[in-house]
Amino acid sequence: MHPTLMAAFRGFIEAGEALRNAVRALGPAAREAYLATLPPERRAVHALLLRTLAQARGLVQFVDTSLNGTSDLRRIDPARLRTQVDLTEQALNDLQALLARDNAIGERVYGAARGHNLSHYGHDFEQFLGLAKTLLRTVRDGRAPFGTQISVNTGGEDDLVYRFNNLVHTVNFLADIGSGG
Repeated sequence: MHPTLMAAFRGFIEAGEALRNAVRALGPAAREAYLATLPPERRAVHALLLRTLAQARGLVQFVDTSLNGTSDLRRIDPARLRTQVDLTEQALNDLQALLARDNAIGERVYGAARGHNLSHYGHDFEQFLGLAKTLLRTVRDGRAPFGTQISVNTGGEDDLVYRFNNLVHTVNFLADIGSGG
């Protein structure tokens, strides 16, 4: 391509990256400001949801970065993936411990008609973790376990990104309910 065109394109890419970084930097401050407005019990529950979601996002980003636009699972470092899966499992364990201690917390925080969505999130998170563990076995063994499928960013029930997006949807839904929306 023409050098002038390439230089202009490079500037466009750099500007886009700078904007993405600026928007990402606003995220933690905005979350903290939002959490500060919530009553204490709702704040504690929602902070836990955001922590579990952040861990799931970290796992998805690790996989996406490892694949680097390909579908070659051999590009993923099994030891680093194991660490991500373990951290994600700990996040799920924390959520399950909260629900086991107080099975009515969802109704108190999000209302009687919609409190079940907190348990629904826990179930969705279990499915996400199960898929992440299948991915780990596939990467470790060099093949998918018999009778299972795994994909990344292709859509559908066996897709890690699809499952993550379900988690995001539920947390956003609960945040809207929790704010009175």
